[in-house]
Amino acid sequence: MESIFIQSEKYCFNFIGKDHAPVVVFSNSLGTTHKMWTKQIGELAKNYRFLTYDTRGHGQLSEVNASVSLDKLGNDVLNLLDALDIETMTFCGISMGGLIGQWLGVYAGSRLDKLVLCNTAAKIGQADAWLERASLVRS
Repeated sequence: MESIFIQSEKYCFNFIGKDHAPVVVFSNSLGTTHKMWTKQIGELAKNYRFLTYDTRGHGQLSEVNASVSLDKLGNDVLNLLDALDIETMTFCGISMGGLIGQWLGVYAGSRLDKLVLCNTAAKIGQADAWLERASLVRS
């Protein structure tokens, strides 16, 4: 079983599981890091490879940039997949991660084997509420 952890200015991710197994990407919710998925991986890593990553503005990539958009977050996932030479994957996103998953479904559906959306919606709240919540999470 291979495990790769990379942390740089551009990426912070963990890639763990059985070599050459199907890849499952987990995308975190607002205010959390890639580590939120640790308990879910456990025994499943014997049959799959799991890619967990810090979303831009979270965890080790916590530089705040007001110009972050869903397009940028979706393209961050595609760029990470390309850097790891992953053509297709199952994507599981919760809340904000689910929004990213929906973006991938629309703009990069050919990269998805399956799409799992958890506790999310096509639009979650209003911009003012998100800015207030982001400020609270940062503090």
